[in-house]
Amino acid sequence: MSILRLLLHCAENLSTHKKSAIAVVAAILVFTLVFGLTLSYQAGVEKQISEHYKAIMHLNEGSIQYNFFGVNPQDSLTHAQRAKDLLALRKAFSGQALFAGMRWHTFVEHFGHSGPTRISLLGAEPEYFAIRGYRLISGRALDQRDEHLLAKDCVITSKLAGRLFHGTNAVGSIVTIEGVSFIIRGVRACEAERPFYSREWGPNDEVLIPYATAGRLFGITDGPVMIRFSVGAGAPIKTLRTEIVRQLASMHPSKKGKALFRVNTFGTVTARHRERMRGLFLYGIIVSSLCLVVCMSIITSLLLQMLSQQQIEIAMKRAMGGTIRRIYMELTVESLLMVLLGSALSLGVIALFPVIIHSLPVSVYRKYPLAISYSTLFAVVGTSVGMAVVCELPCLVALKRLSVAELLR
Repeated sequence: MSILRLLLHCAENLSTHKKSAIAVVAAILVFTLVFGLTLSYQAGVEKQISEHYKAIMHLNEGSIQYNFFGVNPQDSLTHAQRAKDLLALRKAFSGQALFAGMRWHTFVEHFGHSGPTRISLLGAEPEYFAIRGYRLISGRALDQRDEHLLAKDCVITSKLAGRLFHGTNAVGSIVTIEGVSFIIRGVRACEAERPFYSREWGPNDEVLIPYATAGRLFGITDGPVMIRFSVGAGAPIKTLRTEIVRQLASMHPSKKGKALFRVNTFGTVTARHRERMRGLFLYGIIVSSLCLVVCMSIITSLLLQMLSQQQIEIAMKRAMGGTIRRIYMELTVESLLMVLLGSALSLGVIALFPVIIHSLPVSVYRKYPLAISYSTLFAVVGTSVGMAVVCELPCLVALKRLSVAELLR
């Protein structure tokens, strides 16, 4: 009951110093807003990694990408050279890893007979299905027979099957892709939807066709654009990546100090993503630090001002037997009430930002991901409380120096 009485007394005391109390709450609101958004951004980056990168690249999986987007064609490897790389890697690491050549995605606006549907078309070798760990719902996966026969077969996702065939069995049905008829040999399970992709297409809009067929029908005839690989469970993917880099480097020395290929694993991809997103986080930390210093100076001066306005009241409490500890506790509780009010308002505003970001185009979410986590809440509230305690220390010094006799004379 005494705690409740203390809180009511502190709230009543703050109501008599509304302007100073509002200024303190505003200062806390500014700092916690900047600091909270900075931490929410970092949490959003980690959420991107867990939602997107863990799904596109498993922990035992990697990819080899080639530098073929250079302005000078001499800075890139030909398709034939990449095809030789694939054969050499399979020979060098036989029994250690699976390798699959891929032809780049082609986006098709018209698919099937049910009107425009945007899909992601992927030509890949049979090993790709095992590397990605796709789960079949019905039918079969693409195999070597499809490769050798240049078969016009495909595997679609359950999402596309439901959209095109409305619950009926899709295996054995025929769909038309860019004017070419394909037979559906299998339906695979969908992956979890991820906001990292655009709202027009995603991994669940993927149609998998034979690697050789994709080359013959859609223009790329000799060599993979990308190579995916995976090792068995528990195998050292980091060690394998080092050996693959050494193997490819001996075959393709860098030109003008620039490597002609890049070997990615989950660790390298996420490290590169964090590095790419780190700039804005560091900028937020710097701004938060400046806000912290400015807000602490403002809050300290406001608290001292409120203390000076209560000198007579404090002197009377001291004369009636009130201890410095008791009075300081009241002042600290007043500060904590203002801190909690400012933090609550700030966290309420911060909680709206992820909702707003997700309603905007996906390109905005990719650049400015925001997510609320428990660590963000604890860090914001904890820092604000610590700031209030530190700002109260000058008040404690002033309180000890207060002369009761002179004030009551």
